[in-house]
Amino acid sequence: MSSFHRNPSFHCSSEESVLHVIRDCERGWLNWNTKHKPGKKKFQNFPWSRIFSLGCWILWTSRCKSLFQGESIDTKEMLYLCNYFLLESSVNYNLSHQISQLDNDRNEEKSWTPPTGNVVCIDVDGSVRQQFQAACGGVIRDSRGHWLMGFYKALGLQTVIEAELYAIMLRLTMAQQLGLQQILLYLDSLDVVNILMRDCCYADHPLRDIIGNIRDLLFRDWDVKLYYTSRDNIACADYLAKEGHNALDVVDVILIPTVPAGCRDMVLKDQLACQS
Repeated sequence: MSSFHRNPSFHCSSEESVLHVIRDCERGWLNWNTKHKPGKKKFQNFPWSRIFSLGCWILWTSRCKSLFQGESIDTKEMLYLCNYFLLESSVNYNLSHQISQLDNDRNEEKSWTPPTGNVVCIDVDGSVRQQFQAACGGVIRDSRGHWLMGFYKALGLQTVIEAELYAIMLRLTMAQQLGLQQILLYLDSLDVVNILMRDCCYADHPLRDIIGNIRDLLFRDWDVKLYYTSRDNIACADYLAKEGHNALDVVDVILIPTVPAGCRDMVLKDQLACQS
């Protein structure tokens, strides 16, 4: 194995060979393996051999990025990458936290699609008006189309990406508080999906904190599948996000336990479709 001269910004005192990075480096593999315990439930569907080999590859590529591009990826970010790659490489795609785009037929239907069994459907959306005044909203519904809970919130000055991210974080937090275990989460921003599941959040990433919070929620011990869809399919969430602009302040999350007037026709239509 080849070795390289030590980078002054690194914490190791020895030359950094491939073997050093994947086996001996306390900042790398030992830190990953002992402090973050990759054998927890989030990895229970995969054999250790796959986790180990992928972990070695991520450690090595991260070290190379740090050396040649000046990009530093912390251990927590490596865990997200490892989990994402494992999930995306699964053969049958029967695992939690799948990232999917609705096929053309479902998008052309322009209608809400109910979940099955005990699964709940969460739709979220963000809204930004002139001068970057942002708000977000969302709704939880069951397999029969029944309204379980809605919300909206004013966010102040935010971009549309930030508004979408806040909608996801607030909705997942609420779902956890309600004790929900099987969730299909829909949003209409493919950019946000890519940010959450593919982008690396370096130390200077402007949205690092909220992305980290959402990832912590996504990878907890429950079944969450994140889907991209068209805005027509999440019309109630779009309505609530726009209602968020009418909130009096940016502190409170406004809970909507019953169907608001602006969503009644849409919800009734969806419920009738579920019965047919």
